[in-house]
Amino acid sequence: MGVTIAACTSISGLLFTEKLAVSFPQIVLSYVSGLLWFMGTICYIYAIDCVGVGRATPVKNLTVILGVFFGLLIFGEFSWQDKLSLALLGTATTFILLSTIILGELTPATELAKRSCPLLLIKPRRKRSDHCTLVGFVLALAAALFYALFGVPGKMVIDSMDSVWPYFMFMGQGILVGSLVFYFILAKGINWSDVSLKDNFWGMLSGILWVVAFASLANTIKLLGMATA
Repeated sequence: MGVTIAACTSISGLLFTEKLAVSFPQIVLSYVSGLLWFMGTICYIYAIDCVGVGRATPVKNLTVILGVFFGLLIFGEFSWQDKLSLALLGTATTFILLSTIILGELTPATELAKRSCPLLLIKPRRKRSDHCTLVGFVLALAAALFYALFGVPGKMVIDSMDSVWPYFMFMGQGILVGSLVFYFILAKGINWSDVSLKDNFWGMLSGILWVVAFASLANTIKLLGMATA
């Protein structure tokens, strides 16, 4: 997934940027943004392995509230005197969170505590579901925080550029760096060649879908601000 993201974002950055004039601080912030997003993804994946996608997602989607908070506090994107805009923002945020809570209630119990849950990897004999649940929710909260934090350096870079595509390119490269580092740390004894073509295809497809989605998100941040996006 990380390889596909880096390839697609780099190609997009070169295709849609007439002149690639990027300063060193902008590159660093873009890489940091990518690494923070990747950390959120790692935490989210492991949270799913512990408590299931339906239970991890509502907690992870607290990033919506954090993103709104960062947009308001750090970047001053809304005026506290504009009550209607704040009310609309709060209502939209509430609906997003409610939708994920409903999704969590519909999730079957069979999705819980897979063998790749970090707690079972560390202590295979510890099978108490409440332990895995606690670890899963903590990881989902960490994912929410990282997913909100990545937008802070990203917003700083986007605001300093005429186009989002240079940020898009270097942010994708930051994701690849994080992916490779964690691959060599966590995937001990697993060779890339051991993974089936089908599984590699799903990883590549998820990377392509992410690129399309994040291209939309980055442009929305540029046009409407972090809190709204």
